[in-house]
Amino acid sequence: AVTVALLAARRIAPGPAVAYIMAQCVGASIAGFLLAFIYGSLGVGGAEITGSQAIAASKLGTPAFDPSVVKPMMAVIVEIALTFLLVFAVFCTAVDPRAPKIGGFGIGLTVTMDILMGGPITGAAMNPARTFGTLIGGGNATAGLWSQHWVYWLGPILGGLLAALIYDVLIRERGPTKA
Repeated sequence: AVTVALLAARRIAPGPAVAYIMAQCVGASIAGFLLAFIYGSLGVGGAEITGSQAIAASKLGTPAFDPSVVKPMMAVIVEIALTFLLVFAVFCTAVDPRAPKIGGFGIGLTVTMDILMGGPITGAAMNPARTFGTLIGGGNATAGLWSQHWVYWLGPILGGLLAALIYDVLIRERGPTKA
């Protein structure tokens, strides 16, 4: 979502943006498989929970929402809001050359607040690749969550684009205009 926003704001070229998105999805998938391996090794030696039970119970942390409580469009709206805040923090604390050098703190605080607010509702993904990776790594344990996957692409991308637009229109420093 941040990469798409940077592309929309002309802060990154299309070629590197596509490469970054692909690398993020591959990296997230590797992390998902690593989580499956780690969780899958639980329960060795007669423990009370097996690896497959741990994967099934945790779904490797894949964001999800309960459709009987949260309708898909509301989940999209929540992800738009969460990602808007995150990307806006990225633009205002890390991308803007005038910003004080507090990017890590500002972005981390925003992620924390997003998770506290949105975690119980949608899982607070804010990142399509993050959701994709654990879905891939989770195999059968996460198969039922593919029907929600579109929410975790649409919401974050729209939220990121909205943040980029508002930053570009209201905050970005403009060069001198020619008469």
